[in-house]
Amino acid sequence: MKKIILKINNLTEKLHLIIYQITIAFTLFFYFVLKGATGHKFVITSEEVIYSILILLAFIFSGLYEERGKFGQSFNKVISCLLLIFAILTFVMALYYLYFTFTFDYGFKEELIFFLLPILFTWCNFYLIKKIIKELRK
Repeated sequence: MKKIILKINNLTEKLHLIIYQITIAFTLFFYFVLKGATGHKFVITSEEVIYSILILLAFIFSGLYEERGKFGQSFNKVISCLLLIFAILTFVMALYYLYFTFTFDYGFKEELIFFLLPILFTWCNFYLIKKIIKELRK
């Protein structure tokens, strides 16, 4: 059992930021593609604009966080603090979506993917928050 937990930890360490960024990019892309493909009038509410801006900023700061070795020490702290704020916000949004996933009936065939992706995103988001807090305490 310890070997399995250790392997999951190693895999999370290697892939948490990649999964975080890919999930954000696909979420934004497919949300607007599916919203436009419904055949109804394409209307974006102010709540959707705020969520999209938060997710887009989290994506940008996660990219800067990945390349933080190229910047100075003070700029790294600013990037880490900003990404921590946006990671906490996306974590709260992920928990809300996870709650929605468990309460909505997608159908038998689609349920696994709609359960697995939010759980994976929430796990990577939690790991990212934990890692940033550990780095900021140094």
